[in-house]
Amino acid sequence: MLSADARNALFFAIPLPFMMTLVSPLSFYLANHTEYSVAISALLPVLLLCFLGMAGFLFVLLVVGKKRPWNKVLKGLLVALAVSAWVQSQLLAWNFGPLDGRGILWRAWIYHACFEILLWGGIIVSVGYLTFRKEKIFHAVTQGMILLGVLTLASSWLTSDYRPKMEAVRKETSRGVESSFIFHPAKNKMIIVLDTFQSDIFGEIAQRWPEEVSFLQGFTFYPNTLGGFSSTGAACPLILTGRYYKNEISILDWIEKNNAEFNIADYLAAKGYDTALVSFAGQTLAGIRSPKFHLASLGEPGVSGWLRPALLVLDGGVFRTLPIVLKKSFYDEGNWFFVQFLDVTAKVPPNLHGDDLRFIREFERKAAVSSGRDSVFRYYHLFGSHMPVQVNEKFEYVKNMPEIRESYVQQSRGVLSLLKRLLQRLKDFKVYETAEIVVAGDHGSMLYPPNDFLNDRNGDEGPRNSILASSRPLFLYKPAAGKNVLSSSDAPMHLEDIVCILSGNQAPPCSDRTSSRDQTNQRKRFFYGYDYTSIYWSGAKKYMPPMTQYVVEGDVRDLSAWRNTNVEFIAGTSRHLPIELDEIIDFSAAGNSNYYIQRGWSVQEPEHRFTEGARAVIRAELKKNPRKDLTLRLNAEAFPANGKGPQTVGVEVNDKKIAQWRMLGLDWYEATIPVDLVTDRLLKIVFDIRNPTAPCEIGASRDCRKLGIAARKLTVAEKKVVRE
Repeated sequence: MLSADARNALFFAIPLPFMMTLVSPLSFYLANHTEYSVAISALLPVLLLCFLGMAGFLFVLLVVGKKRPWNKVLKGLLVALAVSAWVQSQLLAWNFGPLDGRGILWRAWIYHACFEILLWGGIIVSVGYLTFRKEKIFHAVTQGMILLGVLTLASSWLTSDYRPKMEAVRKETSRGVESSFIFHPAKNKMIIVLDTFQSDIFGEIAQRWPEEVSFLQGFTFYPNTLGGFSSTGAACPLILTGRYYKNEISILDWIEKNNAEFNIADYLAAKGYDTALVSFAGQTLAGIRSPKFHLASLGEPGVSGWLRPALLVLDGGVFRTLPIVLKKSFYDEGNWFFVQFLDVTAKVPPNLHGDDLRFIREFERKAAVSSGRDSVFRYYHLFGSHMPVQVNEKFEYVKNMPEIRESYVQQSRGVLSLLKRLLQRLKDFKVYETAEIVVAGDHGSMLYPPNDFLNDRNGDEGPRNSILASSRPLFLYKPAAGKNVLSSSDAPMHLEDIVCILSGNQAPPCSDRTSSRDQTNQRKRFFYGYDYTSIYWSGAKKYMPPMTQYVVEGDVRDLSAWRNTNVEFIAGTSRHLPIELDEIIDFSAAGNSNYYIQRGWSVQEPEHRFTEGARAVIRAELKKNPRKDLTLRLNAEAFPANGKGPQTVGVEVNDKKIAQWRMLGLDWYEATIPVDLVTDRLLKIVFDIRNPTAPCEIGASRDCRKLGIAARKLTVAEKKVVRE
């Protein structure tokens, strides 16, 4: 039995470690579990060890100092910090951006930081008062924090849609992870997905540094390739199944159901292939029966590989408990506080780029040939060129790389260097020439529009930049026995073609289409575009964002070949999108602007959307022709021209200038649209920004977008007649 003093010390040693190492990390994990590879069964032992270590240290400190004058002060401080940590992690969980480690502009959070300092100070003072003046209430608060932590965990579990991870799948197979590195001497099929690798970037690298792509003997590059979706969650299942997600059910349910019905790995397994899939995005493989492995678990075996995924969750939880003034010490481009020690030891970049390098190193060590194997199919999905930009052409970590296109080019060159190492290993044991290999991106950069258009890029027609930047994935194909130097073909390809290519057009999805390489440019190809904002990657939404359907009839590099069908797919429904007079076009993340904006608009932000560049276009179809002049009203503010003064903005409707505004602060800006400008119910509204300015040009920002105005709402209504 513990003595009374020991029980008292244990009572006060528990709350803070409980909040920091269990409550905050687990609630954070359960809300974002699709972003992590680790299963809760593997996560809990690490978190419990951290909890016991921290609580044990505080217990010893309190026991040793039980008669010291600072003992009571320490108890009060521990309880106050536990209260503050819970409030910070559960109530002040600010939206700092995606979990991929993209940098934070800390000075933009100065007011939040000041509020937090005042709140923490108030909590510490209040608990300090209770410690010395209201001891019974102080003890009740301590007990209450433990109970509150338990209730928080219970609530997080009940509201989470957590599903078993791939570790559980791995236990169902008797084969070890090394099986994914074994190949047949002559019969091999492979899909290598380089996440976010954009087609035109490969073309640019091939032109500027041809020696860096010369290793791709036998491959054909298809620059006229269209992707299917703007992000990984729906794009990778399309690669594996040839089927489209249209928001008909929740995305996780659809992935599992769709993959279970048909996927190229199980299809080939049924034909006698030895199959294995490796991915950093395990949720995209749900429902597949073939053996599946996490990229991180193959690239870092042993204790380090076991610790890393769990420490990432611990880092995320600790990050949430800290006030903003301390967060930067724990977070820098994904270089998390605890995990960075593993990265430094292994000499790899932080974040998932390090997982890619570890996997390639392990592949070089363990890849081998076995004549006793059946024909082999392998699927490797690497983090690739995915943001943040933080590695150079040698795949070396570069801190604070500017978020510009050239940095993305450098990072993509580094990714190609990893691909070269992987393929070189296949060449070493002489299976490369006979292997049939597809190398593809799942989507484009989402940030940097392609620069290989066949017609005028400065016109107003065509999709907005983020659609163009996400719809153009890399596509390279090498048939079995391919030997020639890297070549290029303008054949109209699509990511849906991969299952048909690797199955010889025999797979079920190919029954209604002929070989894509035999088709002309008049083939209809579809792309479902959307903005993947924080409310979707955080798990707050079960569906994908509302999707706009685009069809391409011709070359994807010809903007005149693109057509917005004005059909959206949203949470189980679809609808056409003509607008009523007086209807609001909402530019917030919860709004509907996605279906009307075209060229010149930047990525979605929570409350608004910025124009990017000198011209921004909106195209809408009215439900009926107006009978009188219209009033255009825009609720917006301007990014200061050169960081100083108002922006001058010209307004055009159907190619006729109707107004010129001087914009700065948030306000409603109005213009009259003469009724005779509106024909066939169509409105093309253009904002001509005279002096768009990049934040990185005027301050310490990594944001180099040329910003003009931040639009919030827009309406078009019949002009009211003012009577005397």
